[in-house]
Amino acid sequence: MTPQPFLSHIERGGTHFYFFLLPFSGGLVVFYFAADKKIEGEYVTINRMSGRFFPSSKPTFDAQSIDLPILEVEATDLVEVMKS
Repeated sequence: MTPQPFLSHIERGGTHFYFFLLPFSGGLVVFYFAADKKIEGEYVTINRMSGRFFPSSKPTFDAQSIDLPILEVEATDLVEVMKS
């Protein structure tokens, strides 16, 4: 785990999977979604006040927002779980 949250991305069979891990009660919770298109940009910026999010090519450094870097994953066994 890192102090900076990040969004992981992997593409398999034309589907783009995005996920991040959160520690919870001695284990991990995986939040994920699948998309037909890749998110353009290197970050996803989430406005903490409005809940709106958008892709960005650079961090915003806005105090009301959090910038999640998108990290490319080469391999993971989570894809099979996410497909079901």
